Parts: sequence; structure tokens; C-alpha cells
Amino acid sequence: MADTFLKPNPARPGTHLEATPVEVGGIGNAHKIGRLNAAGEFDESMLPSSLSGAGTITATASEALIVGPVNVYNNAGTLSVRKADATAGSVKPANGFIKQAYANGAADVVVYRQGNVTGLSGLTVGQAVFLGKTAGTFVQDVSGFGTGDFVQGLGLAVAAGAVLFELADPGFEKA
Repeated sequence: MADTFLKPNPARPGTHLEATPVEVGGIGNAHKIGRLNAAGEFDESMLPSSLSGAGTITATASEALIVGPVNVYNNAGTLSVRKADATAGSVKPANGFIKQAYANGAADVVVYRQGNVTGLSGLTVGQAVFLGKTAGTFVQDVSGFGTGDFVQGLGLAVAAGAVLFELADPGFEKA
């Protein structure tokens, strides 16, 4: 995609090059040409409100959260979010992911049910990704899982630092 475009020059005949102006949407940028962000995607603020919230849940953090898989649950009547965990006995399967860190008690945690998770590291492109036994992490090797741990597929590594999160089965399997 070009970083510039031709624009009529009102001061004299002809055109001139102008930089693509906006990467973030909003009323102040109406009628302007949008630019893709560093991830090669339109920022969510560029999408109509009817689309930008699709497939998301907003809840309260019941612990400090990191970018990665999370578990949404009922915490004494409050829709809450905690780090997902594949360890035996934790009963915290992933049912979404978050794109940024949140402090414990944050009431505006946006949980995505599918899409790209970026900001990760150490992944092998093209390999399946699973919920890790370290809370809130992805892994690609489940050979160290033991009796009672559960193996939950969460998508595909599309870059060394990115996962295409696809929650196909809300359940989980015990190892």
C-alpha cells in the first residue's frame, strides 16, 4: 500500500503528493484516507462501532493480567477475567485472549474470542499453539504435560511473536 497519494492543489493547476494522514480513526479524521498500523491492520478505531466490538467481552480483572490467553468466569456475580492455566486442578481453560496488560481490579478488560495476538516471542511459525501450564501463556510443546493436565489447542503461530487465536472447542481434554 502506498504511503502517499495524489491530491489536487488548490493554489495552482495539477496535483501534489500528500502523506496518508491517519492511522487512528475518530470524528476528527472523517473523510481522510486510512493507513495500516505496524501490524499491517486497520486500527479498531477505524472500524464502525457495530464491528469493532464484535467477538469481544468486557469484564473485570481478578488478578494482574499479561498479553495472552485468559479465562472468563463468574466471580461472586461479577463477570471476571483471570489468566488461563492448563495445570491439573486449576480448571481455568482459555476462552479468549487479551492484547494488553491490565492491573488487578481493572474494570475495562477487553477479551477477544478470536484474532491475532501479537507481542509474544519464541514461537515457531506454522506450528500449533496450546495453552501453557504457566498461567497466561502459550506453548508449542506439550510433551512435558502430566497426568491431569489438559491440552487445549488455541491456534497457529503466524510469526515468531504472533498467534492466530482460534478457539474451536470451548472444552478441553485431559492429558
